[in-house]
Amino acid sequence: MKKKGNKLSIFSQLTRSIGGVEEAIVQIPLITILGNESVNIENFLSIIEYGAECIRLKTKQGQIVVCGRNLIAKSMTQEEININGKIDSVEFAK
Repeated sequence: MKKKGNKLSIFSQLTRSIGGVEEAIVQIPLITILGNESVNIENFLSIIEYGAECIRLKTKQGQIVVCGRNLIAKSMTQEEININGKIDSVEFAK
């Protein structure tokens, strides 16, 4: 009989073998930072706070907080947002 802890390991191996879609299936946030002027965040649930100096997003693992100056959401879908501006930090909060 397999242990419960092995299910995630087997699931991870399976998703990696079919093309690395683990982030999308499990809804793990995928964050791509380009220099200090652009950050793209996939698999977020909702926007908690939106301002020129702080954008706070809700994810299944907690919150992602992007801080900086002149922040703006250049493009956004239900599960992906691209934030541009002078980015000072990207933080995780529970």
